[in-house]
Amino acid sequence: MKEETRKRREKRAFFKELIKKEGLKTIPDVTRFLKEISGTILEEMLEAELDEELGYEKYDRTEEKDNYRNGYTSKKSERNSRRNGT
Repeated sequence: MKEETRKRREKRAFFKELIKKEGLKTIPDVTRFLKEISGTILEEMLEAELDEELGYEKYDRTEEKDNYRNGYTSKKSERNSRRNGT
């Protein structure tokens, strides 16, 4: 219970600071802000999903692999191969 209360206080403090920093005073201000960040949040979630699916992050290189994901070439994942029967 104490951990939950601490987390709730931390979240409130985070959002209080965010509201102050972004100057959110009205519902239209909040609506505008949510529209601005929703694209960024979705993009980050999709990037994380792709990182997990491919097994490496954008621009990630190792000695074993000289290929890296830079957004300009297509990659074939195991999931797509199974769907297409290849």
